[in-house]
Amino acid sequence: MDKVQKELDDLTNKYENIVGKVRQLSSEKDQMFRLLVEGSGKVMGDQQVIEETSSNLPVLIDRCLEKLKEQTSPSLETPFVDAELFEKYQSLLYARDLELMLCKEILEEDMLVWSQLNDLSNQFRVTSQELFSLKEEKDVLQKDLER
Repeated sequence: MDKVQKELDDLTNKYENIVGKVRQLSSEKDQMFRLLVEGSGKVMGDQQVIEETSSNLPVLIDRCLEKLKEQTSPSLETPFVDAELFEKYQSLLYARDLELMLCKEILEEDMLVWSQLNDLSNQFRVTSQELFSLKEEKDVLQKDLER
């Protein structure tokens, strides 16, 4: 019983840590998304824009880059946006997005495992109670047999 409870506590702690990580990553992704939408010149209040861009992050990044290019002065010799820096940010955003999706998958798996462990713990509790009742019944029958 203690082993099951310890395992349940351990999984609960892991689950809570993953939930916290997913919340943090989701918040960071939302913040990056808002900054990209703002940088692309779109209005956040437009639900169609939000749905359109949230499902296609590379398009949003391209729009943001185009907007930055439009804002640069033609008299400048060097480009306003360094392509290497942009690619670095793009890859970082992509990696963060993948990490968030992975955390969500892990969270879903952990929730399933936690549910199964909880079910097993409940079954173990019921079986333990039944075993205890059977032992008591056995003791009573043994005493009756000895008389």
